[in-house]
Amino acid sequence: VFPELAGFRQLSRILMMKLYVELADGRVSSAIDTLRTGLSLGYAIQFDTLIGGLVGIAIDGIMLKRSAMAVDQASVKDCNALISLARQWMALPDPAIKIFEAEKFFETGILKKHKNNVNQLASALLDAPGTPDNADLKGQLLADPQGTAAAVDSAVLKVEEHFDYLISELKKPMWHRKIGEIKHDNSLGGKLAELIFCFFVVLQVANA
Repeated sequence: VFPELAGFRQLSRILMMKLYVELADGRVSSAIDTLRTGLSLGYAIQFDTLIGGLVGIAIDGIMLKRSAMAVDQASVKDCNALISLARQWMALPDPAIKIFEAEKFFETGILKKHKNNVNQLASALLDAPGTPDNADLKGQLLADPQGTAAAVDSAVLKVEEHFDYLISELKKPMWHRKIGEIKHDNSLGGKLAELIFCFFVVLQVANA
């Protein structure tokens, strides 16, 4: 869905304009319905990819910012409708969990796919447009194919551990979460794990 993400973001801006007009006309209940539609759009595209999650969050922000500017127009009935909408929205499963599960699958899949072909692994990760210059790392990969296979296994474990940690934290109440940074490791496996994180971010941003 990469090419469509920009269009979804534009669609949310159209919904925001609709909401603005409804509020200007004093049709607050209609504006709340439009807000619900915008939040539904933002939630629906938060799956499979990190960039999809970020665009979904941006859509939520577009809709909520405009709505927050007109809270003083709401009647008691409207406020109750907003509270009900907020409770429904907050009760939905956290889409970030699904996104991280998919990211773990994709990232480890790339490593496993090219584990026994060093040239393909180097080409996939190091020669893609927009990736940093890693000539030294490429030399390490090509110089020791047998060592590279072991390093790939190590990288897969590090990627799985990182995403499992993130997912376990996201399953906790927000006030109990402790999201740490990726631990840097100078081993070949550590460098590959760090590289695969970078590779997927560059790939998604380039195609969004």
